[in-house]
Amino acid sequence: MTRLVVGVGGRAGVSVAEVCALVEETLRGAGLATGAVTALATVEAKVREPGIAGAAERFGVPLVGYPAEELARIAVPHPSSAVWDASGTASVAEAAALAGGGELLVPKRRSVAATCAVATAEEHDLRHHGDAEVADAGGALVDLAVNVRSDTPPQWLKERIASCLGDLAAYPDGRAARAAVAARHGVPAERVLLTAGAAEAFVLIARALGAVRPVVVHPQFTEPEAALRDAGHRVERVVLRPEDGFRLDPAAVPEEADLVVVGNPTNPTSVLHPARALAALARPGRILVVDEAF
Repeated sequence: MTRLVVGVGGRAGVSVAEVCALVEETLRGAGLATGAVTALATVEAKVREPGIAGAAERFGVPLVGYPAEELARIAVPHPSSAVWDASGTASVAEAAALAGGGELLVPKRRSVAATCAVATAEEHDLRHHGDAEVADAGGALVDLAVNVRSDTPPQWLKERIASCLGDLAAYPDGRAARAAVAARHGVPAERVLLTAGAAEAFVLIARALGAVRPVVVHPQFTEPEAALRDAGHRVERVVLRPEDGFRLDPAAVPEEADLVVVGNPTNPTSVLHPARALAALARPGRILVVDEAF
């Protein structure tokens, strides 16, 4: 089933019922299923419009808001000077539908107070990592986005591993490691959880926390989003822009996000977000996960 993004616009005071009716009629007329909708998208100024926000809630999908200047840069098939004057973009519905990538399937449709357009959701292979590119290149590439060695372990490490082989018959005892980590970070040992790499930690977080509106800040390691999706969550993305130097603006994260995952420094851009920017994301009722593996 094709995954869809529905771009929506509306006058002030547009009702939830009108927005939902227009979207459903548009999808039905195009032979598309409402269950395939992954998000509603609109201009930032309309994110808090009750009719549009309520429609996203009724469809059970996130509502994504884009700055007007970002939507203004997107070419749309049905531009409107009146819409441009009112919102700063030539078509809120069509531009918002296309803002995340993909292809426009249904151009702008209108009701009395609302508009909508439908685009395919751009798909990303969250399990595709640089090591696949390196393997396929036959030694012609080096993956600098991973913290692994390019050759065999050093002699001292091989000797340390070999010396532990006699203990493999017993279950691992992580108490010494937990105590060492706790001492290093100045926290009680009961606050330390050892995992098989960060990937396992992301799986545990996705399964244990009942997040309603999880947000993942990209670009970064894709495992957090993959783990959340595998656990049945609908994930919203905040994509940092190259023209901003991939730097985090805390205001770009939706206020309603109750789980936010951000890499610091960001992989693969190497941008290190200031502590004050990360601290600005923390608030009551929100879990903030900062991945510092790199």
